[in-house]
Amino acid sequence: MYYGNGSIEIDRGIVDHWEHLDVGRQGITGAHTTFSRLASVDDVIAVIGLPHSAKRLTKPSTAGHGETELWSYQNGSLKFKDGRLVGWTNFSGSLPIHLPHAANVLPPRLGGSSGDISATLGAPVALIPADKSDDSLWIYPNSAFFLKGDEIIDRATPRLQAYLSAHSATPDALTRAAEWIEPLPYLDYHTPVPSDQDLETSFEKQYGAQVHAQFLASPQARALTSNSTAALTTNQSAYAGMSKAAIKRYQRNLKHLLKANSNNLNNAYKQVLKQAFAQYLHANFIQMPHHLKTTTLAALETQLEHAGLIVQVQPQKLGTPAGMVYSSFPLPGWHVRSKSTVVLYVTQ
Repeated sequence: MYYGNGSIEIDRGIVDHWEHLDVGRQGITGAHTTFSRLASVDDVIAVIGLPHSAKRLTKPSTAGHGETELWSYQNGSLKFKDGRLVGWTNFSGSLPIHLPHAANVLPPRLGGSSGDISATLGAPVALIPADKSDDSLWIYPNSAFFLKGDEIIDRATPRLQAYLSAHSATPDALTRAAEWIEPLPYLDYHTPVPSDQDLETSFEKQYGAQVHAQFLASPQARALTSNSTAALTTNQSAYAGMSKAAIKRYQRNLKHLLKANSNNLNNAYKQVLKQAFAQYLHANFIQMPHHLKTTTLAALETQLEHAGLIVQVQPQKLGTPAGMVYSSFPLPGWHVRSKSTVVLYVTQ
């Protein structure tokens, strides 16, 4: 149905889409000045009124769940699922979205929650939910966070920053971003790459017992163990003829000796474990070069491919001169398995 100031689409008697209608500020009650994530449709209308256009993206399932709508305002857009606010774009800051914010809190880290993000940074300029799961992307002017459920699992990539700078001013940025993310879950994070610390923890769980057994059989460990055994054996026959004060001093010195031997044994084992882990890394992983920016793209591609990695070059309109490698995924210094795909970000 077309009107002079817009149109309405009706599907089986239900309004499915309206666009550019002169709705003004209808519905505002003035009872509240802001709304938050998971606010109801009525709560949002009470604060900012009806949208200039609204579209039903997906219809509810037979069970009556899963209906999503996209509402567009002059400088932003809102996404609802089953009548609750789940996403938005608010790059202009004109939509009065509020999330709890606290001062003097630690910055959000991997493994944290959405509450950690909002407590530090407040409401994101864009919150993009996944269509078929409870995953989401929280975007801020200088950072972004990927959440699986309510857990932070990854942070922003240069590619994301380039995308945002190119599309932040478009009125349908939320739709564009959702369409762009859909075929590339979590953007450039093809498979989460564990840090060296994660690899070391995994190595110790898998091979720690084996390394420890080999260490205890080594001459170094046997020497430290025999020192403790000899001291304890001597202790059994040392008390004869000693005064109580002398016995206490002897036992105190023995305790210090045994503790020192135990610490030496533990430190020696940790050193052996680190050496075993270094050998494991060298045999099973490839380290990303540290000095990306001082290596030409051609030389870097050759180096990585010769090492057994698959290279993807991702051009970005991020500055001059063209052809400069400015970042990579995984990051420089990280270890990856052979035949892994690595991404080089190059200016163009």
